[in-house]
Amino acid sequence: MIKLFHGNNEFDLHEDIKVIKTDLFSADLSDPNTTVFQAPDIKFPHLGSIVSTVPFMADYRFVMVEGLLSSVEARKGGSSTALLELENVLKACPPTTYLIFTENIKLRSTGKMIKLIQQFAEIKEFELPRGREVNGWIKNRLVKLNGKATEKAISKLGFILGNDLRLIDQELKKLILFSDNKMIEVSDVNTLVTEAREGNIFTAIDA
Repeated sequence: MIKLFHGNNEFDLHEDIKVIKTDLFSADLSDPNTTVFQAPDIKFPHLGSIVSTVPFMADYRFVMVEGLLSSVEARKGGSSTALLELENVLKACPPTTYLIFTENIKLRSTGKMIKLIQQFAEIKEFELPRGREVNGWIKNRLVKLNGKATEKAISKLGFILGNDLRLIDQELKKLILFSDNKMIEVSDVNTLVTEAREGNIFTAIDA
C-alpha cells in the first residue's frame, strides 16, 4: 500500500497516521517494523532497501517518508535522476510494506513528483479548517475525545484559538478534565482558556 498525505493541516495528517499504525501493529511490534525518513537526508538505495525488507513477526512494515517530494521539486537540476530512482522504489514496493509520503504543504498538482507518485499511490489532501469550519472540527474532535460542550463554548474556543488545531486539542483535553467529563460551558472556556491566553499575551508584551 502506497499513500501520499499532503497539506497544511499537519495535526489531522498525523492523526490519520496514528490510526493506520494502530491498525497495523500491536504495541510491541510497532517500533521494529517502523522506519521514518526525513528530507533532505534520504538516499534512494537505502530507502529501496528498507521498503523491500520483510516484516518482523508482523504482516506489514511501515515506512514514512517526510518532505521528499517538495525537497526534490525545489532542487535546481538533478530532479530527473530523483524521479527515476523514486519510480524504481515505487515499482519494487511489496504488498507487505505500507509506504506513506508526507508533506506539510499542499503540493502543486502539476509538479513532476506528484504526477509520478499518483500512478502508484492513493492521495489525500489535509487542509486547515477556516472560519465556521473550525467549530465543526471542534465538535468532531470532542466526539473522539469522549467530551461534550455547548455551542457557545465551542464558538468561544474557536474564536480564541483560531485554527491552531494542536492547541485546540490540548485545551479540549484540559477542559474535559476540568469539567469532570460533564458538559463544557462557556464559563469553563473563559476560566481555563481565556485567562491562560491573556496571560501568555501579557508575558510576550513584557518580554
